[in-house]
Amino acid sequence: MLAATIDDHYEAGVFKTHLLIPDLKSPLRVFRQFDLETCGNFLSWASDSNALLVCGVILRLDSGGSCDLNLSKVTGILRGGFQGSYWLSNDRVIRRDRTITDLSCRELGTWATRGRWGVVGTVPTKGWMILMTSEQRTIDGKTLPFNKYAIADRDSPARIPRVFLDDNYGDSTITAPGANAVCNIVAHAGQAVRALACWNLPSGSAMPIRADLTRYTLAQASANSPFVIAELWGFHFWNLLRITPDKLDAAVVDIRSGRKTGSLSPRTQHGNYASQTNIRNWFFQYGVSPNGDFLAEGGDGEIRLYRVP
Repeated sequence: MLAATIDDHYEAGVFKTHLLIPDLKSPLRVFRQFDLETCGNFLSWASDSNALLVCGVILRLDSGGSCDLNLSKVTGILRGGFQGSYWLSNDRVIRRDRTITDLSCRELGTWATRGRWGVVGTVPTKGWMILMTSEQRTIDGKTLPFNKYAIADRDSPARIPRVFLDDNYGDSTITAPGANAVCNIVAHAGQAVRALACWNLPSGSAMPIRADLTRYTLAQASANSPFVIAELWGFHFWNLLRITPDKLDAAVVDIRSGRKTGSLSPRTQHGNYASQTNIRNWFFQYGVSPNGDFLAEGGDGEIRLYRVP
C-alpha cells in the first residue's frame, strides 16, 4: 500500500493534513482519505501495515480511528519540524522520552535503560533502538548542544547502550532498516566539515561511505532493502546570494555499495510555504518502497510512481 499526506496547513492553532491511501492497481478509483489534525511529515507504517504514524498521530486503518501522542499544544506546534514518536512493535509506539503507548495512545509505562537517553530511531522487526543524549556546553560565549548516540536492545533495556557517535553537533539521525544501518551527519562545533556517516546495526561499527556521497543527507530509507533516498543541498552557481539552500539532487542509492540506481531533478511546489520553517516542504517529497523497487514522488496534488532500475 501507498500512503501520502497533502495540504499541510496551520489553522486554529493546530497543524492539519489530509492522508490518502490510493489503490495502486487502480489509481483512478476512489481512494481512502483521512483528515487529521497534525502535520504531514514523518509518515511511517507499522510493519504489519495496519496502522500509521503521522507526525505524532496514530491512525488505525481497520477502524479509521486516530489519537494524538503529543503531550501539549506546544509540542503540537513544533510537530512541523520535530519527530518524537517511533514504532516499538506492531501494536506499541515509543515516544522520544521512552514512554510506551498502545494504539489508542494509552500509556503503558516507560522503557527503562541506564542513563538519560532519548529515542531517535527504532527497527521494530529486529528490536534495535537508536538512542541519543544531549549535553549543553558553552564555547566562545555560545551554548551549544553536544549529542551522543548509542545502540540498544529493545528486549534488554538494562544493558548499557553501545555508543557509536560522540560529541556531535546537531541531529540528522535516520535509520536504514533494510541496510542494517543508522546514519547521521557528522558535525562538530567550530569545524566546517559536515559529512554523511553510517554505522552497522547492531554492532555500531563504522560503515564505509563513498566519497561522492558524503555531501548528501538521507531523507528516506527502505524497510527491506539497502536503498535510500539521498538528497544534495547547496547553492547553484548562478544564485549564490540566496540565504536558504536549494535541493540540487535527489537520488536512489544502495547505501551499502554506494551505487546510484536512479536520480530525479528536484521540483518545487507552487503552494504558499512562507510560514513553513522546514524548507524541505517547498520541494516535491519522495518515498521508497519496502523492497526498493519503486520510488514515489508527490507534490502539487499529484503522485507519480517510478520503477527503480
